[in-house]
Amino acid sequence: MAIDIQELPVEIHTAILQSAFLNARERHSIELCVDSNEALYDDLDSFEAQPYDEASCTEWKWKERNKRSPSLFPFNAAYVCKMWRDILAGMPGVWTRVVFDLSRDPTPILKAFEWSKSMDHGLEVLVFNSLETEEVCVQEEEERVRDIASALQGHVHRCGSISFDTVYSSSLPLPGMILPRNSPYLGHFQLVSRVDNLTDNMLATALHSATPEFDLHTSPLLLPQLWHLSLTAVTFMNLPDRANFFKALKNQRYLELLISLSEIPMEGPYSLANFLAALASPEVQSSCHRFYLQDVSLRIADDDHVQFLPVAENRPIFTRDLCFYSESRSFIQAFFSLVDVHSDWLSFDGCALPENVQPLESSMLILKNMDEGMTSPATFRQFLDAWSGEHLRLTRCSLFDDEFLSWMLKGNDYALSTAGSGSIPEQLPKPFPAPKMESLSITECGNFSPSVLRQMLHTRWELAQKHKEAFGSHHHSEPSSRPNDGPVRSVNHLDVTSKKGPNLSDEDLEWFRNNGMDMRVFWEISSKTIMCT
Repeated sequence: MAIDIQELPVEIHTAILQSAFLNARERHSIELCVDSNEALYDDLDSFEAQPYDEASCTEWKWKERNKRSPSLFPFNAAYVCKMWRDILAGMPGVWTRVVFDLSRDPTPILKAFEWSKSMDHGLEVLVFNSLETEEVCVQEEEERVRDIASALQGHVHRCGSISFDTVYSSSLPLPGMILPRNSPYLGHFQLVSRVDNLTDNMLATALHSATPEFDLHTSPLLLPQLWHLSLTAVTFMNLPDRANFFKALKNQRYLELLISLSEIPMEGPYSLANFLAALASPEVQSSCHRFYLQDVSLRIADDDHVQFLPVAENRPIFTRDLCFYSESRSFIQAFFSLVDVHSDWLSFDGCALPENVQPLESSMLILKNMDEGMTSPATFRQFLDAWSGEHLRLTRCSLFDDEFLSWMLKGNDYALSTAGSGSIPEQLPKPFPAPKMESLSITECGNFSPSVLRQMLHTRWELAQKHKEAFGSHHHSEPSSRPNDGPVRSVNHLDVTSKKGPNLSDEDLEWFRNNGMDMRVFWEISSKTIMCT
């Protein structure tokens, strides 16, 4: 006779959920890094200590790594019925990560932070919305985030990661509401959104409701494990006592800051000028090793025909590693107009290059996913002409073609004149393209010919030999006022990898093997190494 599932004894329900929990986990080997008298923990009930087994040095990990999966345990079970939630509430081992999908009412599992209270560190918190943008009710999302943020307070000191990823930026909590002052385990903190819907009125309200500043002398900041901070432009500017916050983090070994999906106004307290001044401030730069700017744009009517700001005087100097990803053309241009970039590591991925850029001396330049529809060949050449670093990496860059390589050959037209043997040479007529480049990495760029590439490399090598003879040791004692003047260096490391080519002809192969230029070459096509010297 059929019976209702609710009529089954609670012990059977418990056994079902325990079995589901065991099936959701798997053992992983860990390094032998603890004493034999320490303990591993049994995940099933209350983390009671079990004897540590040196022979099977293992730990339990979740099989499902995608925390946004609709079948994620225990959340798929917790929403089934109240009985199952009550049983799961008594199994703290299942709540090592607390995930809220804002497409659902979070009320039934808002106490999940309390259910995991026996876990004293490493708690993972994720709040996201699985709905499409057009399906989301702004007010409903804001209310649900507010309830979750309120429930999270009091538990942040136990968290290893906290991530709010909403659809609308207006739904994000202010960072001061949840960012812990004292969290020895927090490594990842994120407040981001898909759509920046903050109007000027909303921004004014956010400014007035920002969390009051705190005194780091009376309330010291303890975030020793923090390595990733991901914010929108507004949440970054609303960090409580931002200068002192970053000043307290300046001894971190490695901290990366990501500013993403933001539309920055030109005027007001959250203006572009104020944002860039805050980003490039000494306090922020002293604590952050690398900066990522992703999908940032300006609140203007026309991105392509904006009247770009003239190069500002007394611009703040930016010296940390800097990566631009999918930025708007106007933001890129405005950034280089308002900030003096002196980054050792500079990367552009899927965005336009700035025009009329000032001399760039970054040691590493990385250009990814760049084509003519994004940046014109003239701008591409102009940017490389202004760069005087040592290492160039190109990935899926169609602008790196024979025409560009031929332009690089203009060093042939440069004349050197000396007043006599051993004398200091006269200034070169004009800067040579990328004169200090010593290594070149080319990945998935199929628009160039190996013969033209080797011609460019040989030209640079010949010119480098002439410059060594002409400049000698005098160049270092009397540097030029123009970064790209002076001796040209030969490329001593070439790395070409691609799935489709170009392949080396017999003539090209012979030249690279016997060029006599003391250059290391690695050429791989379709996972087949053509040559390596």
